[in-house]
Amino acid sequence: YPLRRQRQMCIRDRYSTSEDYYFAIVKTANSHFKMGELQEANDLLEKVLSSKSNNASLADAYLLKAKINKTQGDFNGAIKYYQIIIEQYRESENYSMAVIEMANLLIQQGQFDKAKNIISDSISKEKKKSNQDLMHCILGDIYFLNNKHALALNEYDKVTSVAGKETELKQSLKKALSKYKQNLFSEGINELDNLLKSGLVDDENTYHFIFEVYINWLIKSGDEQQAIHILFTRISEIKSQKTKIRLAVALAELLRQKQQWRGITPVSYTHLTLPTKRIV
Repeated sequence: YPLRRQRQMCIRDRYSTSEDYYFAIVKTANSHFKMGELQEANDLLEKVLSSKSNNASLADAYLLKAKINKTQGDFNGAIKYYQIIIEQYRESENYSMAVIEMANLLIQQGQFDKAKNIISDSISKEKKKSNQDLMHCILGDIYFLNNKHALALNEYDKVTSVAGKETELKQSLKKALSKYKQNLFSEGINELDNLLKSGLVDDENTYHFIFEVYINWLIKSGDEQQAIHILFTRISEIKSQKTKIRLAVALAELLRQKQQWRGITPVSYTHLTLPTKRIV
C-alpha cells in the first residue's frame, strides 16, 4: 500500500494546476474507500466539494460521499448526497445510480411514497435498459410491500433481464408470490414449478424451502392428488433428512385424508423408520 499511495500522491501533484487535479483527487479518494480508509477518503473529497470551481468531478465526489455515508450507516447523510446528484447533475452518468440507491435506502426507511416518486420521475427518461429493469424491480417491490400485488406483478412483468442468478431467483419468487396473493393459485404454482426446474436454485436449503412452499400451495389450492404425485416422485431426491421427514409426514397425512391406505406403509417404512443397529 505505501507504494500505491506514493504513486497516487504523484498523480495529485502532477495535475495540481489543471481540471484533472480534481479527477485525480476523487480517484485517490476512491482507492482509500476501497481499502476501508474512510477518513482519508473523506478528507480528500472535502477538497473537491469545498472548491469554488464547478469542475466535472463534483458529481463523482458526491456519489462517493454518499457511498461512504452508507457504509458508515449514516443513511440520511447518504440520501442527502444522492439528492444533490438527482437535483443538480441530471445529465451525469451518476444520475441513475443515485436514483436507484436513494430509492433503495428510502424503502429501507419505510418512505415508500418518496421512493416511488423518485423512480416514477426517472424511469421514462432512463435510456439504459438495465437501469430501467432495476427501476421496474424497485417499483414492484414498493407495491408488493404495500400489498398492491397486481401493480407489483405489472412492474415485475416489465423486467426483461436481471443480472445474476441470485437476482433472477428473487425476481421469480416475487412474481410467484404476487400471483398467489391475488388468488391466482395455478399461475403462482406454475411459477414455482418452473423455478425449481430452471437450475437457478443452487443452494440446497433454498431449494428445499421453495419445494416445501410449492407442495403447501398445491395442498391449499385443493390439488392434493397432484401434491401426492409430486411428493412420491421427488421425495427421494431431497438430500436433507429433516426436510425429507417433514415431507414424508405431509405425504402420509395426505394419503390418510384420501384414504389411500396402501401408500402409507411404504412411505412410513422408507422415509420415517429409523435405521436399527444390528446386534452381533
